[in-house]
Amino acid sequence: VAHELRTPITILRHKVEQAQGKIDPDMAEDLQEELLRLNHVVEQSLLIAKAGQGRLTWRSEPVDLSSLAGELIKDFDLLATAQERKIQCHVEPGHVVETDAKYCKQILHALLTNALIHGRGDIRVRLFGRSRRVTFTTVNEVRSTPTASELTLGLGLRVVRALVGQQPALRFRQHHGSRHHASC
Repeated sequence: VAHELRTPITILRHKVEQAQGKIDPDMAEDLQEELLRLNHVVEQSLLIAKAGQGRLTWRSEPVDLSSLAGELIKDFDLLATAQERKIQCHVEPGHVVETDAKYCKQILHALLTNALIHGRGDIRVRLFGRSRRVTFTTVNEVRSTPTASELTLGLGLRVVRALVGQQPALRFRQHHGSRHHASC
């Protein structure tokens, strides 16, 4: 289904681009945003399907997880600050792991996105461990009832599960309590 949706979405995006000047600029911008969101859903769905079929190609290499996490956390701290929240971070330096850098970044990105979108208050992030056993955790408070923006398809954690499932050395756990959510 995802493959079948890619072409029509691309065609619609080009038509909106060509129609600029003929339609209201605000409407064109809204359409482009929705098409980008829809394209993201299609790409994530395709990734989940490929992972489920065992068709992802992992390029395992040494990845400095400390640096990768640190860079992502800096970016997410900007987003948290815009929401008057903070990311409380404790990242131990020097954790190099054998993994695919692109997919590892996608996993960390999804976990941080999930904490930012679905949580409230500060987000606690921690990276720690010894030798080959490294743990990355996010913990945040949860709202008692979800807001309209939180009612998503839940693709982020599905992507995490799909990607982690492709690597025997990786594990994923989450705990959703009445007040806090933790992922590691």
